[in-house]
Amino acid sequence: MTHEALFKMAAEPLEPVREGIRKRSLILGSGLKADEIFFYAGIATTAHAHPLEQAAYTVSGEFEVTLGSDLRTVGPGDAYSIPAGLDHAVRCLKEGSYLLITALAGTSAADDHGHGHDHGHDHDHHHDHGHAH
Repeated sequence: MTHEALFKMAAEPLEPVREGIRKRSLILGSGLKADEIFFYAGIATTAHAHPLEQAAYTVSGEFEVTLGSDLRTVGPGDAYSIPAGLDHAVRCLKEGSYLLITALAGTSAADDHGHGHDHGHDHDHHHDHGHAH
């Protein structure tokens, strides 16, 4: 028996999210989703919130992250939590990527609408989540 579907290889092409943002879907389990989100410098998301808790770990580059009213600059090795319902936004200062982890909290993967992080769309998700952030 093979478990090929459990592996995601770095050679797989990145999926476009919107101009300046791409992603690599890494893990989609029954309770966990993980994507690596790639930004070009100067690209930003608009403030938005999601009903699911998330966390992000910066892999490379530099990002300005707004969580509620708190603004911080993060770089490789820095991580942050995004509580469910908290307005947040990301602006890429130096091209890079971050690992976005979403706790699916009992929802099915189908509820995610295939994009995990809204990356700048101005709308509420009644499911889902934003984080290309």
